[in-house]
Amino acid sequence: WHCVEDSGVPMEKLRRKRTAVYIGVMATDYRQEASRPGVSTDSYAASGNYDAMLANRISYAFGFSGASVSVDTACASSLVAINGAKRSLLIGESDYAIAGGVSLNLHPWKYLSFSKARMLSPDGLCKTFDAGANGYVPGEGIGVLLLQRLEDAQRAGNSIYGVIKGCAVNHGGRTQSLTAPRVEAQRDVILLAYQEANISPETVSYVEAHGTGTSLGDPIEIEALTRAFRRFTDKNYFCKIGSVKSNIGHLEAAAGVAGVVKVLMMMQHRKIPQSLNINEINPIIQLDNSPFSIAMKLSDWDPETSDATVLRAGVSSFGMGGVNAHILLEQAPATDPAKDTRHGQLFVLSAKNRNSLNRMLTDWKSFVAGEQFSRLSFKDICWTMLTGRDSFPYRFGVYAEDKDSLKEQIELAALNSVAVQPSEKFYCLRIGSFKIDGYSRIKPLLRDETVFSECLKEIRIDLHKLAERCQSFKDLIRLQELGSGFEEDNWAPAAQSVYAFMVDYVYAAALIKIGAAPGLLTGGKEGALAGLASCGIIRPIDALALLTKQIKPLEISLRRPKIPFLDPVSGKIIEPFRFSCEYIRFIRNELHADPDLLEYYLDKGQLLFKSQFTFKHYMQEWNTVLKDRGNTVEQMLFGHVGDAPLEKGREKEKLLILVIIISSLHKLRLKWDLTQQKPILDQLLSEVVDLIVDDVMNKEILVRMLMDDQPDLNDIASDLSKNYHRMDLSKPYHYIRTQNRELKEIDDVSEWLTRLPHSMAPLPQIENMVCVNLGE
Repeated sequence: WHCVEDSGVPMEKLRRKRTAVYIGVMATDYRQEASRPGVSTDSYAASGNYDAMLANRISYAFGFSGASVSVDTACASSLVAINGAKRSLLIGESDYAIAGGVSLNLHPWKYLSFSKARMLSPDGLCKTFDAGANGYVPGEGIGVLLLQRLEDAQRAGNSIYGVIKGCAVNHGGRTQSLTAPRVEAQRDVILLAYQEANISPETVSYVEAHGTGTSLGDPIEIEALTRAFRRFTDKNYFCKIGSVKSNIGHLEAAAGVAGVVKVLMMMQHRKIPQSLNINEINPIIQLDNSPFSIAMKLSDWDPETSDATVLRAGVSSFGMGGVNAHILLEQAPATDPAKDTRHGQLFVLSAKNRNSLNRMLTDWKSFVAGEQFSRLSFKDICWTMLTGRDSFPYRFGVYAEDKDSLKEQIELAALNSVAVQPSEKFYCLRIGSFKIDGYSRIKPLLRDETVFSECLKEIRIDLHKLAERCQSFKDLIRLQELGSGFEEDNWAPAAQSVYAFMVDYVYAAALIKIGAAPGLLTGGKEGALAGLASCGIIRPIDALALLTKQIKPLEISLRRPKIPFLDPVSGKIIEPFRFSCEYIRFIRNELHADPDLLEYYLDKGQLLFKSQFTFKHYMQEWNTVLKDRGNTVEQMLFGHVGDAPLEKGREKEKLLILVIIISSLHKLRLKWDLTQQKPILDQLLSEVVDLIVDDVMNKEILVRMLMDDQPDLNDIASDLSKNYHRMDLSKPYHYIRTQNRELKEIDDVSEWLTRLPHSMAPLPQIENMVCVNLGE
C-alpha cells in the first residue's frame, strides 16, 4: 500500500489495467506454526499456507487481474521475481507489475537446522568482506517495487526512482554440493545482464553485493565480479562495492529487493553509504589491481569515469540452491524542472477513520517543515493528492494559494486535531450562473484542465450542428457568428445568455465526467437550463436551440434525468426511473407461467435443490416471506407425497415458484460468472427476474404483487421507485425503459420552461445532504 501511494498511481488505475504481482517467498514459518502439536486445524490452515497464496492474496485483495506468481528460489527469490515482472511488462502481458519479497522469522526450526550446518554467525553480526566473517545473520523485512514500462511512465508523468537496464537469472549447475556457489555461474549471470542492457561494466560505479558474510562466499562473489568486469576494462578501483546485509541482516527471499531499494535511495541522495562491520578485509578477497574498492566510509556518488554520464549500479542475489540473479540499474532520466503555479490549488487528504486522518495531518505537519517539501512543486503535491490516491470516508481539504498557505493551514489543522466527519454525505449540485463576460476568464481552465476543454469542445460542436440545420440564411449567419464570437475577450451582450449557458453546462459536465457526479442536481434561475441539460432532461443542443430561438418550448421533448433533478418550479425531485401503477398492473396482467418452461425449471430446480448448496441457500431465503403465508419453497417445489408438485388451478403458485427458481439460478450464475444455458425468451419474465436479482424488487414485494388479490399498486410502485438506483443499467429492462422514455410529470412544458428562470425551490430536508453551489 505504501509503495502504491508513494508512486502516485491510484490503486483504482491498477485495478483497471493489467497489473501483475511477482513476490519472492522462501520460509514456511506459518505452516510450521500451524502444524505444531496441539494447534487445531481450521478450514483456512491449508489454503492460507501454500506459497502461491502469497502473491494470489495480494491480487485478490486489491483486484489485480495480471499474472500472480510466488517465486521461491531461496535467497534469490525477490530478484528473480523482479526479473519475471520486467519480462511480463516487456512482452506486453502486463501494464504494471508489483514485484518484491518478504521474510519473517516466526519459528525456530530454521535456526536449529542452519546452526547445526554452521551457516549462522555465532555473534549475530554480518561481517561482509571482513576477515572475521563467520556466517550470515537472518533479518526480517518486506520490499515492494511498482514497475512500469519506461515510455509509459514518462508519458504519464509518473515519478521514477530508477530504470532497470538489464536483468538475468541462471543456475550454477553441478557444483561441489547443492549449496556451494560457483564462480563461473556468477560471472555468467552478470555478463548476461550487461549483454541485455548493451552496457559496459566500465560505466558502473557501484555494485550492491549479495555479501552474505561467509569466509568463502564473499571471495567467490568478488572473483566472479572481477572476471565479468575484466572482459570489458582494465581500469582499476572505479567501482565501489557494499552490502546492505551489514545493516539489516540477510532478508533471504527479500534480500534482492532490499539491495535494489538501497541502490535507488543512493541514487536519489547521490551518496554511497559505508558497509559496516569491517575491521580487516578478508585476505582471500583479491582487490589489488581490481575494478573494485569496498565502501569503507560515506562518500558522494558521482560518475567516476569519462565513459559514465549517469549513475549505474549492479545488484546481485544468489540462492543457496544454486540460482543466481543480477540486475543493472540506472538513475532516473532527467526531467524538466516542474514549473510551479501561483494560482490556487485544492489539497485533500482522506483516511478510513478519524484517528488515522489526524495522524496523517501530524505526518504532513512534519513533512511541510522539511527540505523535501521545499524542493517539490506545489502543483505536483496538490495534484498527486487529488488524483493519485484512493478516497476514503474521512477527509480533510483546503484551498491554498501557494506553499506557504498550504503549510499554514496544515499546521493549524494538525494543532487542533480537526474534528472531521465522514464524507458519506448526500451531495447536491446547484447550478447558478458564473457571470462570465469574456473568453479570457475561462482560458486558464482550458490550459490546465483537459476535461473542461473536452466538455467545451462537445458543446461547441452542438452549436455548429445547430447552425448546419438552420432553415434561413439569416439564422445561419447569426449562429456562425455565435460560434466564432465565443473566443472574443469581451462577449457581445446579445450573445451572453448563450455563452453563459455553455460555461455553466461545461462546469457541471466536467464535474460529472471526472467522477464527482452529485446525488441530486438542480438549477437556480439563470442556471436552470444548464441544470436540465446536465442531468439529461433536455439535450444540450435543444437548450441551445431554445436560447437561439430555433425551436419553441412546445417542440422540446423532455426525457427522464440521468441524475435526480430538483424541479425549481414544483420543488419535487424528478428521479431517473419511475415505477407507476400502470407498470405494476401490466406485470400482474401479462406475466404468465408457460407450461413447458415451468416443467423445465421445476425439473432443474428439484435436482439442484438436492445437490447444490448455493442454489438451495438462495431458494430457502424465500421461506421467511412464504412461511407467513403458510408455505415454503420445499412444499412448492416438491409438493406433498404422491401428489404432483403443483396441481391444476394453482396458477399464482406456479408463476411464483417459476420466478423463484429462475432468480435463484440467475444469482448462482452471477456469483460464479457462468453462462445462462437456456435464455428466457419471455422479455417480461426476464425483466422481473432482473428486478429481483438487482434487489430493486425484494421478496416481500414480489409475493405481495403476485399472490394478493388486490395489492396496493401505489405502495408497490413507491417501494420500487425508492430502489431504482440499484438497477444494473447494462440489462435490457425493456418495459420500464419504454415507460420512462418521456417525462410525464410536467403537464405544460411551455409554461414550465417559462417559469424556470424565475424559480428557486428550497432544498429538501435530506439527512447528511450538503449543497455545492456552482456559480451565483
